[in-house]
Amino acid sequence: MLDRPCNAPDNTLGSIALQAGDGMLCLAPHPDDEVLGCAGLMMLAQRQGLRVHTIIASAGEQGVDDPVGDAGHRRLAESHAAARTMGLPPPVCWHLADRQLRHSLPLIQRIEQALRVHQPRWLLLP
Repeated sequence: MLDRPCNAPDNTLGSIALQAGDGMLCLAPHPDDEVLGCAGLMMLAQRQGLRVHTIIASAGEQGVDDPVGDAGHRRLAESHAAARTMGLPPPVCWHLADRQLRHSLPLIQRIEQALRVHQPRWLLLP
């Protein structure tokens, strides 16, 4: 095991107060970004009583070639399965065009609407 040098910066988050009842919204561009980026924090938040929601902008259809049943694309189906395994609510997918996300008024308005609906205290952007 390596010891941390005395002069190494402390990159811990310190004490973040997650309050039961607060909202947490994860806004991910593609399926699996939410899982790889912040699943541990979302699980911890839910265990502490926060309202946790995930929105995925695209289904990631250009990531692999084989669609899967009613869940849509394989990557999106995997995100739904991961949410079930982690005990999190299923992600909502906006089904925007994969690899085509651009700064635009319609996208900004959609994000604003999600913020109004979910009223998150915490916003996760993996």
